[in-house]
Amino acid sequence: MIRQTTLVGIIFIISSCSVINSTDVSRVSDNSLTVKTQTGYLKRIEVELAITPQQMATGLMHRTQLNAKSGMLFVFEQPQLLSFWMRDTLIPLDIIFITSGGLIQHIHPMAKPGDLTRIFSKGTAKAVLEINGGESELLGLQIGDKVYHPLLSDEYNH
Repeated sequence: MIRQTTLVGIIFIISSCSVINSTDVSRVSDNSLTVKTQTGYLKRIEVELAITPQQMATGLMHRTQLNAKSGMLFVFEQPQLLSFWMRDTLIPLDIIFITSGGLIQHIHPMAKPGDLTRIFSKGTAKAVLEINGGESELLGLQIGDKVYHPLLSDEYNH
């Protein structure tokens, strides 16, 4: 387990966080996740993984665009209170906090580029998904929807 006292990155500051073990990365078979909405629809999102301290520190900084239905998935070893910000981020993002059970816990829509205001999880979260600002609404994502990815749940099915 990797321990950091402070991890400052693309849009977050997390104190005493532990990132996922690198051995867990070997079981990831692809770079996408699926969200099953409460109405039964499946939404596939292509993701880049942010699991090492360097990947988390860089995140989506300095990018001028992000493809539709794509984003970055930050995964932590243990569920914890998370705090993100938009430092050095050039595009608006929806920040989606996900519980250890894979449920969407909180969606912060349209985080403003460059804003240093912290955006907090609503309780402990295991992962954060960042997608284009406004895209969570376009995809119909809501609190309580289920996210499937190998690093989030043993229930993952392709």
